[in-house]
Amino acid sequence: MWNCSAFFDYLFDRTPHWDAKVERDWYPTDDAWVGQLEMEQWEPRTGTSHTWDRVHVGAPDLTGCWEEVNFEDEECVDNACDPASKLVSWGSTRKSYTYSRQRIKTMPLCFDQINTRALAETQVSSIVEGLKDIVKMYKSDFFRRNSLQKADFIYIAGSDNLSVAIEQGVTFNADCTEIDLGSADNVPTSQLTIPYLQRQWAPLQYNGYFRSKFVPNGMMKLITDPIVAWQLEQGNPALVEKYRFSDFAKGGELFKYGMSTAVGNFGIAYDVFPMRFNHIGGGVLRRVFPYVNSAATIGVKKQFDTAYEEACIQYSPIWHPQAMRALIPSLRSVSPEAPFFNRDLFGKWYFLGGNRDRSFVATDPTTGDVCTIDNTAGNKGLWWTDMSAGIKFVRPEIVRGILHLREPGCVVNDPRCTPCPETYAPQSFTQNPFCQELD
Repeated sequence: MWNCSAFFDYLFDRTPHWDAKVERDWYPTDDAWVGQLEMEQWEPRTGTSHTWDRVHVGAPDLTGCWEEVNFEDEECVDNACDPASKLVSWGSTRKSYTYSRQRIKTMPLCFDQINTRALAETQVSSIVEGLKDIVKMYKSDFFRRNSLQKADFIYIAGSDNLSVAIEQGVTFNADCTEIDLGSADNVPTSQLTIPYLQRQWAPLQYNGYFRSKFVPNGMMKLITDPIVAWQLEQGNPALVEKYRFSDFAKGGELFKYGMSTAVGNFGIAYDVFPMRFNHIGGGVLRRVFPYVNSAATIGVKKQFDTAYEEACIQYSPIWHPQAMRALIPSLRSVSPEAPFFNRDLFGKWYFLGGNRDRSFVATDPTTGDVCTIDNTAGNKGLWWTDMSAGIKFVRPEIVRGILHLREPGCVVNDPRCTPCPETYAPQSFTQNPFCQELD
C-alpha cells in the first residue's frame, strides 16, 4: 500500500560530494512525423466526433469520336445549336473521425527533500529536458501509428503485390500493439526493393500525388530508417549518382521537402524509430518498441532493446503531407464567470502544486492507488501534460503504408589474404642513459 506522505524523488545525493559536472541522459528522439502532415484546429464546443463529406467528380467518358461539323453546304442544319452531349457526374463519400487524448504525469516531488540533494538544480534541469523529448516521442508515434491504422489499405511487400483493406478483416488490438492481417498469407514476403516501389508509382500518380506544392514534381517521398535507405542505395548505385549531397544540404533543392537522400525517383525522409513488428502466427503482427526500462543506480533508465534491431517486419510508407491532417483542440473561455484553466493540448508541460494548488491527486502507476496530497505549505508538486488531437485522413489514395521484411546489416567474414604472424617478439624501447662521470 502506498504511503501518501512518503516521497521518493529518485534524485541522487553524494557523500562525500564529488565533481560538479553531471552527464545528462541523451538519446536521439524522433520527431520526424511532426512535419509530415498538415495541422488544423479542432474547434471547441463541436463534440468529440466529426463527420465530413468529400466530393468526387466522376471520370469522363472518352469513348467515341467528336462530331464533325459542316454548315457550309446545307441551308437547313439539324441541331446546329444543339450538339450531342455527354454527361459529367459527381458524388461524395461521408466519413467520420474522433478525438483522442493522452495525459502524462510524473511522480510527486517534495521540495524540502530535493533541497537537500547535491546538484539538485542540474538534476532537475536534466529531467525537464528529458520530459521535452518524451513529448516529441509521444506525438511522433501517434502520427506514425495513425498513418497506418486510419488508412484504407495496408500494402504488403512481395511478388503478389497484396493490399489488405483495413475495414475488411484487418484489426488492431485494444492497446494498439498488435495488427491482425486476417491470414498468414498476408504477411510480407520481401524486403523493400526499387521494383516494388516503382509498382506503386502509377496508381499514386493517377490518384493525383503530384497535384500539390508539397512534393517535388516527379519525386515521391518514402519515409524509412537509414538502414533500409542505405540498402536501397547500395543495391542501386546508378540511381543514386544522379543526386548530389548539396541537393539535401540546408538550402538545397530537396532539403525544403524534408528529404535526406534519394534513390531513383524516391526521396527519402528518415524516421529514426519506424514501427517494427514480429509475426507471432496466424497473420498477427506484434509491435516491437526500441526502448525498455531497466534498473539504474536509483530508479530506472531507458535502454535500447536489441529485439527492435532484430525485428523482421517494418512499416515504411510512401507518404504525402496532404494525405492526413491533425486537428489540435484549442480551449476558449465559455464565460468570464467560469475562469477555467485554458491549457495547451499538444504537449506543453505544467507544474501542478507549488503555491497555487493546496492539494492535488497522484496515482501510483504500479498499484493504481490514489492519494490526495496535502500541499498546504506549497512544497509538493508534479509535472503533467495533456495531448489531444483528431486524425482526419483526407486523401488515403495518395499514400501507401507498406509492411515489408527487413534485417540489420548483414555481416560476413572478410579475412586477411595473408596469414597473421605466429610469433610476436616483445618490442624494445631503449632510452638514452643519464650523463655518467668519466674515469
